Amino acid sequence: MTGPDDQPAPGAAPSASEAVPPPQGKARTVNLTLIAALAAFAVWVVLAFVAAVPAGWVHVFLAVGVILLIRRVVTGPAAW
Repeated sequence: MTGPDDQPAPGAAPSASEAVPPPQGKARTVNLTLIAALAAFAVWVVLAFVAAVPAGWVHVFLAVGVILLIRRVVTGPAAW
């Protein structure tokens, strides 16, 4: 017979009553790199398609947005 003092088998999954609940009160934060990348994309779209600026310097915003987005994906959300 099993009693309340019996230990589970090694490697057995914990029961629902033993599972640790997720931490309460932790807010999700948006990474500054992601915000900067999205802002650079938005500026590029406005300047390239809405204002139709003919100069090539407008595409610097596209390059910055792509670099920041790649940085965010590679380093993860806790980088900056």
